[in-house]
Amino acid sequence: MCSDVTPEPVDGISVEHHGDVAVVWLDRPERGNGFIAAMQTELHRQLGRLDADDAVRAIVVTGRGRFFSTGADLEPGGSNFAFDEEQHNRAREEMTARGRPWKMRTPIIGALNGSAVGLGLTFPMQWDIRVVAEDAKYGFVFTRRGLIPEQNSLWMLPRLVGLGTALELLLTGRLFSGTDAVRFGLANEAVPAGSVLLRALEIAADLAATTAPAAVGITKQLAYELLGETDREAAFAREWETFRWMGSHPDSAEGVASFVEKRPRNLHNRRTSRCRSSRRAGGMVMAATVRYNADDSGAVLLTLSRPERRNMWTAQMELEFYDALDTAAADESVRAIVVTGEGTSFVPGLDPTVLDELRAGSTYTANRRPQTYATTIPKPIIGAINGTCAGIGLAQALNFDYRFAARGAKFSTAFSKRGLPAEDASAWVLTRLVGPAHAFDLLATGRVFLAEEAFDLGVVQQLSDPEVVVADALLFAHTLAENVSPVAMAMIKSQVWRDSESTLEAARVRAQYLLTVAKKQTDFDEGVRSLVERRQPQFDPYTPLHF
Repeated sequence: MCSDVTPEPVDGISVEHHGDVAVVWLDRPERGNGFIAAMQTELHRQLGRLDADDAVRAIVVTGRGRFFSTGADLEPGGSNFAFDEEQHNRAREEMTARGRPWKMRTPIIGALNGSAVGLGLTFPMQWDIRVVAEDAKYGFVFTRRGLIPEQNSLWMLPRLVGLGTALELLLTGRLFSGTDAVRFGLANEAVPAGSVLLRALEIAADLAATTAPAAVGITKQLAYELLGETDREAAFAREWETFRWMGSHPDSAEGVASFVEKRPRNLHNRRTSRCRSSRRAGGMVMAATVRYNADDSGAVLLTLSRPERRNMWTAQMELEFYDALDTAAADESVRAIVVTGEGTSFVPGLDPTVLDELRAGSTYTANRRPQTYATTIPKPIIGAINGTCAGIGLAQALNFDYRFAARGAKFSTAFSKRGLPAEDASAWVLTRLVGPAHAFDLLATGRVFLAEEAFDLGVVQQLSDPEVVVADALLFAHTLAENVSPVAMAMIKSQVWRDSESTLEAARVRAQYLLTVAKKQTDFDEGVRSLVERRQPQFDPYTPLHF
């Protein structure tokens, strides 16, 4: 544990230790914890010092007194930000030398116990998880002070809340409540003011007690690193190589062993040719672990079926699932694909026997198709998540195009609790679905969350009662099959998955190219004719196109 704790404030910052969790206090309550230059420097010095200490597993930052921080400590006269050349150069040097919180290995949790505006809000934007007070006031008030937002907030806020909401908050500089901050995606939780620090400490303690330090540190760094990666294949390769390396880390072996042996973990305290065996009968393909059932309305239902093991994932299931996707893609009568699990579970993760084999050095990864394979299928894939969906099961579901979930179904990323980083582009997809703060929460903690929270976050798009989740997903598939051009659907799916890797201008140019290709297809002629003639369109079966 750190020996140079600072129970008394130094330049407005003090530090306490609660076991393996450090609490950093903004400690100028008489000035609303307003920041002066020395306070900024000391805050980042302490964060860097604590991050370098392997005994510190999580850092919580909170404010002393009523406020979290009222921002920069402004003096009368209005010249607080008018630097001469010497001051400007000194400030630039200090800013350059300052450690970046998003590059630190240790999770940083903001416990915004009271109101926070300006600099008091942009600093926490650089941290990983934010707990706010329900009724406190927050705001990016810069434009109301004749300034522009700072501290990287112009880069981060649109990625957290979306461009439209970000522009509204940044341009107007209006105040909003903690409850609103959670609704926007700016904060993870809103609780009564008196419970903010307690809740942040609970999250920190859970991270410290249940996750592998190396896995958490690498997951955090990769999540931020890949947030700026526009090439999805490059992100997948980076994640894959890191996952393979992490598999040789002692924490990985211990995480798997403790899970299989059902005992507490003893983790290191450092961060440092396809084979097909199936038979076909009518509209059904029977394989050992995947059932394929095509109906007469353009949909196929793929059922992952290892009910005796709750549909836990294996290499055989993976091969048969991807083969089933290939069959559906090649079948002209299939317009949409629904995927569900047998019984009351979707896929709760990789089978522990496989995990144990991996720990012993097996080569499960040889000649695999990527876990993102579903995104390459030119037909919509709809998940009917009927029960527990965790680990590799969730990684698979995130690569579907639309997800229904049964109310009460349990979700978990689970990787960090097995000593592993986020697997198979799941950090890439999840960050784009829910924003980096929520993604970090779900990935780093590995906590269980229910379908209702998954819906609120945007992980799933529809909630259904458990007994009708498959029927609802099939109804959606039939609607697509009956009303949507297969050519247009293939193009739109390609745009959704590929154009998120490109620039706005590149996406515009590609859209113009696809428009030119689409106009030459019979689907365009039929789409226009059916509109003019006021009848249901009758589109031709999908013919593979290269675009």
